[in-house]
Amino acid sequence: MSGQNSNQLKIFTAMNISETNNLLKHIIYTSKVYDIDARDVIEVRYRGFSINLQIHIRREPFPRLFDTREDEGINKKVTVITKTFMRYDAVNAMVQSVHKYYPNMTIIVADDSEHIEKIPGNNVKHFIMPFAEGWFAGRNLALSQVRTPYFFILDDDMMFTKNTKLEKLVEILEDPNLKIDIASTRVEKEEGDRKSVV
Repeated sequence: MSGQNSNQLKIFTAMNISETNNLLKHIIYTSKVYDIDARDVIEVRYRGFSINLQIHIRREPFPRLFDTREDEGINKKVTVITKTFMRYDAVNAMVQSVHKYYPNMTIIVADDSEHIEKIPGNNVKHFIMPFAEGWFAGRNLALSQVRTPYFFILDDDMMFTKNTKLEKLVEILEDPNLKIDIASTRVEKEEGDRKSVV
């Protein structure tokens, strides 16, 4: 045998077919190409015959791991985040609607208003930003403070209703058969300019 650890392996033998097959079982193919999805061809020659073997090189995906502790409710899995700018009536109504249906849920508010007002409510994290810092900067700040596996982002003029079910979204995201990373809700218009999350 010659050519170990190379791209061409030669085996010189007087063995019969059974012994040759047994030898071939112990030959290991190793790819030096680091690629998530690559292909190679192995050419096998024996007594004037040749055959091409198609090789599909693919890394197995990492398993999706989930916290199976039964005492962890929806409040330990989801954080609500929003960005507000000089609309305290709106954001206060939003906070009240979230806590009406999820009393212990953490709400993160990024606020770049000119004149800052306190946002009341339990588990409300109010982050003050420079004036008019911007929508994207505010949401990035709020997102950076999330400490739960999932977050639910909404505008400050949206409202939770009895039809808002964060549990359904988490159930979809944690279903290993679906392999979904993003889930969304439907937004419906209510009286005035208020929007409800369904």
